Amino acid sequence: IQGPVRLSTAPDGSLMLTDDNGLRQHTADGALVAELPTSAYPSRRNRLVMEPALTVGEGTGDRVMGIGTEWVAFRQLWKVVYAETEVRRYCRAGRCEIRPYLKVIWDSVLPQMTVRGDGVAAVAHEPTRNQFVVLTRYHTAPFTRGVEAIEYQLLIYPLDGWGLKEIVPLPGDDREVIWADVDAGPSGRIYVLDTLKDRVLVLAPDGTEIDTVPTPKDAWRVAGGPNDEMYFLTVYGHVVRTAADGTVLSRFVAR
Repeated sequence: IQGPVRLSTAPDGSLMLTDDNGLRQHTADGALVAELPTSAYPSRRNRLVMEPALTVGEGTGDRVMGIGTEWVAFRQLWKVVYAETEVRRYCRAGRCEIRPYLKVIWDSVLPQMTVRGDGVAAVAHEPTRNQFVVLTRYHTAPFTRGVEAIEYQLLIYPLDGWGLKEIVPLPGDDREVIWADVDAGPSGRIYVLDTLKDRVLVLAPDGTEIDTVPTPKDAWRVAGGPNDEMYFLTVYGHVVRTAADGTVLSRFVAR
């Protein structure tokens, strides 16, 4: 593993690891299952590149979903991308290699008011409805006199919806909350982490609110586990396992 930026679990229990080597699917004991693509086949007409920390595999087959950028007419577009894998040979300067590339099934430009650059905070794959969940920051008013009005929302894309989405507004603005991470558990529950107020908002797969649960102090990452349990990574390097109501079940140091 070199320079890891993302680790998540697939519905079948396998691991999705993104690092300097790309996006790869592993079994639970570390064996390589598949190398998945993070860029389209290089060409002048196709310059799509995925953001590694915002890309995840579907877990079944060779499909991936994530946030990518593409230059069109000297303009950089931020897109939600759902793609399958195609293995092709690419030659440059007399050297050839065979590797996986994205074959886009559908893509959709992010809403215009999304904050550029760091506007997408996190993504997750919700398995029960096969949905891609995107946590974004967005402008609620035009930028004027150095003052920004920024709030948060979830964009929920059914993977068979060809870019259609459900928008779920999150409470508070950037002076009151910091919605920093999102994940989905095996049962379909969606967990959105507020690092300012040490809480997690629990949503059903359709985006309706189920509960708000306190989190361990200084948690900055959340993961959904079996039996609606939650796992939190704190800024101190501790991994904390809690029950669905937030009761701490176990804790260990992630070193």
